[in-house]
Amino acid sequence: MNHGGEAAAPTAFTSIHEEIIKSHILNKLDGKSLASTSCVSTEFKSLSNGEILWKTICSNHFPSSLNPLVQTNMTNHRLFFSDVSSAVHHLPLTPPSQRPKIKNLVSAVDIFYEDEVVFSRVINTESCSSWFSCSPFKIDILEAKEVFPTNVKITGDDQMCMAALEKGMKLSWIMIDGDSKKALNVSSLCPVAVRRNWLGGEIQIRYAMVVPDSRYCDDGEALVQCGVVVSYREGEEMQVKELSLIVEDSEGLILDGNEGLAIVQEVINGERGVKNSDEERERYEKFINYKSDLTEMKLDMFVVFTGVSLFLSLCMVLLKKFVKISSSIYEKYGWPVEDPG
Repeated sequence: MNHGGEAAAPTAFTSIHEEIIKSHILNKLDGKSLASTSCVSTEFKSLSNGEILWKTICSNHFPSSLNPLVQTNMTNHRLFFSDVSSAVHHLPLTPPSQRPKIKNLVSAVDIFYEDEVVFSRVINTESCSSWFSCSPFKIDILEAKEVFPTNVKITGDDQMCMAALEKGMKLSWIMIDGDSKKALNVSSLCPVAVRRNWLGGEIQIRYAMVVPDSRYCDDGEALVQCGVVVSYREGEEMQVKELSLIVEDSEGLILDGNEGLAIVQEVINGERGVKNSDEERERYEKFINYKSDLTEMKLDMFVVFTGVSLFLSLCMVLLKKFVKISSSIYEKYGWPVEDPG
């Protein structure tokens, strides 16, 4: 009790017990805020680097990170969170030919609807088989004919339902190089396209990330595309029917296992920078426009080539007809002979 009328001296923040700081303050922060806090002082740096603290943050953002397959393929939780929260800006300096091929590629996938997790699964892709190398690069999270039920109910007409999915449904697809322990979230988190398949009635939701293409020395790019197919009926819960990942080149062709794996490995081990959703969406739109322009140019070239081919074919037909008529005239009348005199 202060009897002298003077204000009580403020308690130094560092005098608070560190367990109180960890359990009541630091664990309430998100990853970026916690990383910034570690730069305030050496005391905060020590408190903010706790493995249990970062494990909690990772599990809050990515529930699949608690899977033993993910736990055994990471260096520590802080580095893991830093990896999956960043974007690739440059490829590694080591050429792909000098880098060992990924033997185990881990995919940790989480689907959220309105910030609530509705799906979480981790699989390991064996990438050393000849079947994987020769087949199109595609990773399926669900088994064949598997349908995963959720507790999500969406009401309203078709447009309202698709708008709700576009706004509220997020996808995290973390790919981990089991050899280097590096990880990358290859999903755009928010959908880049939502459309209904009118043949089957399902809704297709696309998430994508444009990444550098290591097969080219210039500014070549490839598209890592994650696709989710869901179905629902009015008053019923939504079901996930398909969840897969492919890699396309700039012409829209799906790469084979070897090429797709090489690109994924390069971007996982590439130089990182700040992840910006607006910039990534802009890159995606530029990529799609470029692919559309390239397709239109190919179509124009095909039309020109077809027109030239038809013209040359017509010329050949006319030439053959002219030769045939000339031959018949020669056989009937002979060639005219000039009078020498």
